[in-house]
Amino acid sequence: MEYFPLDVSKDEIRLLELIPVVHGNETWPPAETVQIQCKLRHASLRDDLDYAAVSYVWAEVPGTHAIDVDGHTVDITKNLWALLKQFRSGTSLILWVDALCINQKDDREKSEQVAKMESIYKRAREVMIWLGPPRDGSDFAMDLFNEFSKLHDIVSQVHDVHLYGSTDALSGPMAEIAEALVHRFGDKPDTTATPLLKLFHERQWWARVWIIQEFVLARQATFYCGDRSVTGLGLVKALAIIKCMKRAVGEQRQRVTPSNAPQMSDPGLNELIKDAIRDGTFLRVALATPIMATGHLMKMLVLYQHCSTSKEFISLADVYKLAKADNHINATNPRDHVYGLLGLVSREHKADVLVDYSRPVGEIFALATAAIMRVDGADSLSFARRGHRCEQGRVCALDLFPSWSAEWFGLHYAPIHQKGQFHAGRHLEFDYSSISPVGTTIKIPGVFVDTILQTGSHRGFHPEGHLEPLPSHFQDWVKEAVSLVPAAVPLGPSVPDVEEALWRIPILDHILAGSDGPPMRVTRDHKYGYDVLRGFIEPPGDVGDQAEWQLQQSATYLQSIKIGARRSFATAMGFLGLAPDGVRPGDMVCILAEAQTPFVLRAATNGHHYLIGECYVQGIMYGEWKHNEQDVVSFELC
Repeated sequence: MEYFPLDVSKDEIRLLELIPVVHGNETWPPAETVQIQCKLRHASLRDDLDYAAVSYVWAEVPGTHAIDVDGHTVDITKNLWALLKQFRSGTSLILWVDALCINQKDDREKSEQVAKMESIYKRAREVMIWLGPPRDGSDFAMDLFNEFSKLHDIVSQVHDVHLYGSTDALSGPMAEIAEALVHRFGDKPDTTATPLLKLFHERQWWARVWIIQEFVLARQATFYCGDRSVTGLGLVKALAIIKCMKRAVGEQRQRVTPSNAPQMSDPGLNELIKDAIRDGTFLRVALATPIMATGHLMKMLVLYQHCSTSKEFISLADVYKLAKADNHINATNPRDHVYGLLGLVSREHKADVLVDYSRPVGEIFALATAAIMRVDGADSLSFARRGHRCEQGRVCALDLFPSWSAEWFGLHYAPIHQKGQFHAGRHLEFDYSSISPVGTTIKIPGVFVDTILQTGSHRGFHPEGHLEPLPSHFQDWVKEAVSLVPAAVPLGPSVPDVEEALWRIPILDHILAGSDGPPMRVTRDHKYGYDVLRGFIEPPGDVGDQAEWQLQQSATYLQSIKIGARRSFATAMGFLGLAPDGVRPGDMVCILAEAQTPFVLRAATNGHHYLIGECYVQGIMYGEWKHNEQDVVSFELC
């Protein structure tokens, strides 16, 4: 098919007209012989246009299918074909569909049109979100969302609360929500909750990078799955109810009611839930899945609405942290990991990264990370994960990108720091507001601290959900950490006591302060859990199950452990710490200007350095490391 050039001076786009059904009613699933006909036309974004923009996944359904576009046979993905078939009706429908409305073989046009996608989705009458054809009980799941949305409206009206605004408003409606939970899932949560889990866990739409701006920018969003639909607002309301249900199951599972949790108005309801849903593990996973899958969308929606009202600017740093943290987000073209977020960035920050599909991916990632750095300074380097991508120094495909680039691919590990927790580089001043890369390298001032002498073998240490075997695993980790300290090296006056380091390092010197609050810095009193785990404190003689007692007494400490996929290390001077699992002997511990945490660097060629990642080093996290002016050097990261 031949595309006629768009007139850039007129802000032109293409729109797709879906030709109406001719031969009566057609049933689902659509027959393979159904012929779909479309027409393309040019339109200007400066005009008053009436169209719907489509949000979908190209390859949700494998394979291709032919359609007719302006008399030409065009192969499209089966998922797009199923979408067009489902939306086709007795009247013509005007759509914007990226795969057909943009000449995908023309990088220049693609760059120009992607830069307009903010306007395209904002101007659309509706954003039609296609999750795919029905399967695995998706009809039940979609009906469930509409049912929960109605329940939200009833509860909100009766109790005069809006659950999607705050979960603190649950004291009145919790009984009704719990009753709905029992009614809907009964005593077979595995069977009835499976469609809910599959709709979010096995549908690729939730993991697309483009969905964020497509959903958030929409005037009105509607989710479609087969012939079922739920509005975007309806989904938000349903998620609030699901979040309440998850909380109810969690409280029954733990057999405790937190002091700040609402009491059920029906005295027998707690027992009813417990009896009806005997093992809440699967149900909690099923209820948590939609919350996790949509968490970044909901947070982004709140941020965007707040900034639109308050006229505050949204930086790429704001969008990146909400969109990427703890989310596995996919893109067909790696450049789209950046470009897919630009529609949400305020105009004042858009010039930091211009859409250009002919530019090397590494340079795009460098420009985008520098844009984040101009807002967050060196702390943005905590999102670089080169050390988590390497195995024993092996070069992998992702090493083609700058080592200091933020992690634009896949799942993140949470940074060591939260805002204001540490200030290792507080004595080094630097203005990051104008920092800019040269190609894929960037210069940052800092000081060298020490060389890593030895590293531990333990990694992938994840306590969450695996409490029972942890005491022995933790003791093994401690023994190895002790063995790393070089016996022949006298500890200097600035190096902390080994035992002091051993109990603070696993929890990064911070203890959990509850489910809602940020971690708080530990005091000597918090060492109790560590002492119990080490066997320094023994259970009373009348305790029957000593292992259970040990777990209970050390629970807060165990839950605060943040070793994760990090590896322990010792430096030449005897400092102990945690670093990304790619760390190895010979790497350098350095402090970069104004950074909260130290970083591990590795010497490269031509005086450059690779960034391996942030690290925790007991004894230098709060600005204790002193330096002279001549110690400050410019590290050129590549």
